[in-house]
Amino acid sequence: MRADIRLELGKAPPPGKRPKEELGEPEQLDITYNISNINRDTPTGTSRNYTIRRLKSEGHEELANKVARKEISTNAAAIEAGFRKKTGAFYPEDINRTARVLLKHFDPDELIEALVKLKRAQRRS
Repeated sequence: MRADIRLELGKAPPPGKRPKEELGEPEQLDITYNISNINRDTPTGTSRNYTIRRLKSEGHEELANKVARKEISTNAAAIEAGFRKKTGAFYPEDINRTARVLLKHFDPDELIEALVKLKRAQRRS
């Protein structure tokens, strides 16, 4: 490009938008927009539609129907079908709140046994 064409600041158009005659070559397309602007026809990830479609394709038709009728959540159905794991909250600033969460998922005696094992392992190291 000729240096004398753009002497004034603020007059340059954005890259890829300059007239062909200034470039001296065919105008190039900005493919970044094309790549990042992909619309998918099929849902992916953790969306409700994706989970229903996956439940059906993996033979869990009844679970898919329950989700469609809003009898159970998509997460509960995915856990029951075995392609998601059940999770729980952890509150490092509040041990009592974390303990209550743990007690929803585990037997109290199992929790005590696990803590005793952890304490023994901690003493050895």
